[in-house]
Amino acid sequence: MAQITWTKRAGGQLESAVRYIHKEQRPHHSNIVLQRIHANVNILADNPEIGTVEPLLAHKKLNASFL
Repeated sequence: MAQITWTKRAGGQLESAVRYIHKEQRPHHSNIVLQRIHANVNILADNPEIGTVEPLLAHKKLNASFL
């Protein structure tokens, strides 16, 4: 299993998006979106070759964890 690295900005954007959906829709919808994102992150962690390394983020440390 590969380790997924989340930047602070990405984590903040995810949190903002989930809060927005929670506010504008129902809490149930924000939970579904968050669960789907986490499911896809897990797929990427289990199959790291399906994704690419973002060249602009290549200098970041690889020891961060996902939300």
